[in-house]
Amino acid sequence: MKAFKHIIAASLLLACSVVLVLFVVGCASAPTDKTQIRVASLRGPTSIGLAPLMTGEMKNVSTNKYNFSVYATVDEISAKIVSNDIDIALIPANVASILYGKTNGSVNVLNINTLGVLYLLGYNTSIKSFADLENKTIYAMGAGTTPQYITEFLLDKYKIAQNVNIEYKSQAQEILSLLTNDKDALAILPEPYVSTALSKNTELKILVSLQDEWSKFDSGTICTGVTIVRTGFLIEHKTLLNNFLKDQQTSVNLCSPENEACLKTIVDHQIIPNKDIAKEAIPNCNIACITGEELKTKLDAYLHILFDKNPSSVGGKIPDANFYYLGQ
Repeated sequence: MKAFKHIIAASLLLACSVVLVLFVVGCASAPTDKTQIRVASLRGPTSIGLAPLMTGEMKNVSTNKYNFSVYATVDEISAKIVSNDIDIALIPANVASILYGKTNGSVNVLNINTLGVLYLLGYNTSIKSFADLENKTIYAMGAGTTPQYITEFLLDKYKIAQNVNIEYKSQAQEILSLLTNDKDALAILPEPYVSTALSKNTELKILVSLQDEWSKFDSGTICTGVTIVRTGFLIEHKTLLNNFLKDQQTSVNLCSPENEACLKTIVDHQIIPNKDIAKEAIPNCNIACITGEELKTKLDAYLHILFDKNPSSVGGKIPDANFYYLGQ
């Protein structure tokens, strides 16, 4: 009987040993995804929140491998998304909607990375809202693009669209010159042109934030920039993608005018070419990382407003629910 018990004990010990060996071997041979993520972003505010991740200061936090590229035009990025030459891109929100239609739903939006970056500049500090712009002339950029539709939406809300004259210029420098030479001039500009103008003329003031005006009308928020991913990459590398979203949130949290490494990266990659301007612009760029249901609610509302102004601005059709990656 004792011998039999020894045999049973030995058998159990052997079985446990085999299970342990199989577990260790299984863990050792479990594949680790070392795919390098190709990330493209656009010069300007949309890329700012990514700068700490680009600096390498998060190397002890991030487990992903990245290849970052910053482009001067959104057309370059769009072409590389279509040709599968990049995996993740930070681009204007309306362009993401257009790409969703053009690629038959082959991109997904991950988050809103930049909110409002438009401001009304001038000298007359009695102007405190769009309600004070009746019978005024405003210089602006972006005719036929989202800045125009955002401005028109706000003027419509105040019911003064017919009584405000907007003169669109093709170059920021022309508007800056008009502001310098005319103390009655008003202009709507995006960052970093706002900080550039203020740095050259200390009398000039930010009179109104268009983001603040937008929030008065229960219209969600201005969604300047979003982060998208190729659907194929999402399907094949979901763990990497979820790690990226965590890295991006950490990067946004680290992004500040006091972060010298961040400022250096912003300048080195020509996101904003001047360190002092970058330092002033960061707080006005409303950097964010809005995901999940909040992403869907806010971006959908914003795209509907653009669609109402000009359907082609979002690709002629509002994206369906499959456009949004909600972190499943």
